[in-house]
Amino acid sequence: MNIFSISRVLLPVENMMTQNSIYILVLLTLSYLVGEMGHFLLGATSRDIAREVGYGDKACFAMENGTILSCRQRKDETSCQIKGEDGGEDCKWDYTGLGMDYQVLAGPAFIAVFTVSGVIFGITADYMNRLRLLGCAVLVYSLAISSMGFATQYWQLVLLRMLLAAGESACSPICVSLISDLFSEKSRGVATGVLHLGVYVGFGLSQAAGIYLTRADLFGWGWRSVYILTGLPGIVISFLLVFLPDPRMADPSRTVQPTVRKTSFMEMAKVETKYLQIPLKSEDDNNNPSPRETFTENMKSLRTCLFSPFMLMMFLGASCRHSAGFTWAYNCRLFFLSYYPDNDVGAYFTFSAIVGGASAVIVGG
Repeated sequence: MNIFSISRVLLPVENMMTQNSIYILVLLTLSYLVGEMGHFLLGATSRDIAREVGYGDKACFAMENGTILSCRQRKDETSCQIKGEDGGEDCKWDYTGLGMDYQVLAGPAFIAVFTVSGVIFGITADYMNRLRLLGCAVLVYSLAISSMGFATQYWQLVLLRMLLAAGESACSPICVSLISDLFSEKSRGVATGVLHLGVYVGFGLSQAAGIYLTRADLFGWGWRSVYILTGLPGIVISFLLVFLPDPRMADPSRTVQPTVRKTSFMEMAKVETKYLQIPLKSEDDNNNPSPRETFTENMKSLRTCLFSPFMLMMFLGASCRHSAGFTWAYNCRLFFLSYYPDNDVGAYFTFSAIVGGASAVIVGG
């Protein structure tokens, strides 16, 4: 049984669905998976990175001869370096992987760029070959992930996280737009669910790879080998995407024909609905608009759409959801390392993310 026969079980087979559509969906999902692995690897490897690169807070840690409780009670470097009764060193003063430097690296360095560049990619996708644009974005964030394995200073990590965010922000707007062209309305929900498998599988694998592969010390490179290897599949996927034709620009007969007129991202902003309450512009208002006038009208419609009460509530809900999710994802591993260092929770994080998240998005789709 190959990937296409499995996909036919999940996605109802219809005339408008082709093996090419399923192939593109697989590439989109794998792209998302690689991006999310690189995104969340930081939480699983921060302590190892901090101790080699040097950033964040420091604390007292127990060595082989010391006890965790005894060393944790020592709050400064001087008391931490006091030798035990046998004259040996019981504790060591070292980086925790936490602190303001870590929070900046995990949060603002990624999210600020991701938020702005995501909107830019959404607008650009209406005017360019989407698969080519996505392929370039995947190449950018894959190279950024692999390059983190060669970072030697904190500012390099910040810059590479920003590049990772800029590239990965293209996934959601472009992938969802492509799915609307490739799959019928009956199959679109499941296809979107399959796409978002990449988010939860990517997070789950980031915990497994970040914890266990770092511990395995592949090639003697420790955490660095994990980042280098994670980015390599994305580089291959990016080239596969770049050479695919955009369904919108290729053969129109191969794209799904909706029951209503197909609209672009910008045109959707002009449709009058009971939620957005945006006045519909008459086609007679301007029969032959210039490209500049059309772009200006699109921007006005987009602004009206984004600041409508319905969209503002959607933004608020998404912000709350992602604030909670990111807080947990970035700090769960480090929390257990700090308070329960003897408990191996990597397998639990991986299992809960993949099984729980995957089942939820499939059922929801």
